[in-house]
Amino acid sequence: MSSTSVQRAQRAGNPPELDRILSAALTLMLRNGIRATSYADVVRQSGLHEELVRRYAEDSDGVMMKVLEDIEQDVIEAMIAEISKAPSTAEAKLGAFIETMTRAQHGRMNRIVLLVLAGTEFAGQEGRIAARVTRLFSHLYRTIEGIIQFGWLRGTFRTDLPVKELTAAFVGALTGTVLEARRMGTVLDPVQLDRAVRLVLLRGMEDRIALERVLSGFVAPGYHP
Repeated sequence: MSSTSVQRAQRAGNPPELDRILSAALTLMLRNGIRATSYADVVRQSGLHEELVRRYAEDSDGVMMKVLEDIEQDVIEAMIAEISKAPSTAEAKLGAFIETMTRAQHGRMNRIVLLVLAGTEFAGQEGRIAARVTRLFSHLYRTIEGIIQFGWLRGTFRTDLPVKELTAAFVGALTGTVLEARRMGTVLDPVQLDRAVRLVLLRGMEDRIALERVLSGFVAPGYHP
């Protein structure tokens, strides 16, 4: 994978040298692995003087923290923003989440992939990187769990399974799809992938019996936002 394949548009207020550091780190981590990427590798890949790189990160852990900060702002927060703009139904909200994952531009898609890989690599570990990764996934999970809970209480999502299990199955299936899409590269069309994931995952969430009850006027007990 070339460095140009993961180049990212500079966000407003982001110094260009920081963009180069993040791009270099992302390229190397996806190519060689997170732990196999050394500080010296990032400095060399970025083409910057080491003293300049140290203004942003003192060591390899510092580089990873900067990458995770970038992922939080440009991936997690962007996803939540798209979800918030979707119509106020659980199906529409989950559909917006699916679209941000499956139709992401190449640079953002690679950051999504890195987040998924980091979630596996640092699971159950201690330290600031593991804590930051856990925080990002917790933020993502709470958002999706809230949407599924909304559909569960409304009676449009299946109620024969607990919300936490539905959330784990949904997020697991979608993140696995992202990894498979990256492995297959240009073989998969993003629009078609989006459609396939919507059909498979959202149809699997539906509770047809509950939906028929809602359509007939039945109101499920509990809190209805």
